[in-house]
Amino acid sequence: MEGPAGGRAQKLTQAALAREFGRSRVRVTQIMNLLRLAPEIQKYIMAMPPTKGRMPIAENRLRRLVGKPDWESQIQEFERLVAMAGSGGVYNAKVPAFQASESAPAILAVTDG
Repeated sequence: MEGPAGGRAQKLTQAALAREFGRSRVRVTQIMNLLRLAPEIQKYIMAMPPTKGRMPIAENRLRRLVGKPDWESQIQEFERLVAMAGSGGVYNAKVPAFQASESAPAILAVTDG
């Protein structure tokens, strides 16, 4: 199979991504699973201002949300996490409604932590 540049197309797997980015396959899986978060949560995370040091909501807590049965359950739990973060009023405990015109999430930018 020829790729766009005329070379052979590579099969894009989590193992291939792990090799490409110097991460373990398990870490790539953890990050990819964050794409299963409700779009509203992804949008909210992307709109959060950058922080130095400790993040207001730990990534492992976000990973647990993926196991919730539906997006509404995820949003309810996420709102609870945001309220618990209590960062001096910086974060609103209500997740704004997702606007369908928004592009795909860039949540893959999550770093090791």
